[in-house]
Amino acid sequence: MKSFYEVSSGFTLIELLVVTGIMAVLTAVGVASYNQFNDKQKVDQAARELVSNLKKAQSNAAVGRKDSCSQSLEGWYADLSARTYYGQCSGGTKFPNPPLSLITGNFSLTSTPPASVIKFEPLTGETSSNLIITVSTDPAGTIKKKVAVTPKGVIELVP
Repeated sequence: MKSFYEVSSGFTLIELLVVTGIMAVLTAVGVASYNQFNDKQKVDQAARELVSNLKKAQSNAAVGRKDSCSQSLEGWYADLSARTYYGQCSGGTKFPNPPLSLITGNFSLTSTPPASVIKFEPLTGETSSNLIITVSTDPAGTIKKKVAVTPKGVIELVP
């Protein structure tokens, strides 16, 4: 028969520390992966919002929406640097006032080739722009999504 001191029961301190260390490493990796996934989802949502609002501006131009403007419609514009879109009459009057937001949140918008304003022509919704707009979490573009705008008026996410 074994004495009280010879009976082995439970875990040693070393075993508990090893298991705790492994759990800490797995948790850290899981949290980092979740944060990156979450940031990617936010950029994807922002890019979809940009596409939707560009299509709204294009649609407003195509149907000739000019609100209370008594002059002819010059077109609808998407200002990438100001992150807004608006209509403009031939006299230079912009509407609505304030302009509508292209994208919400703290995202960087850049275009290739560089452009600050996209004009959608009245009645056709076409544009002279042929560009790729990059939506990213920061100017370095670590997590990004691209949106294409073609002269024929095609606006879509780039896979």
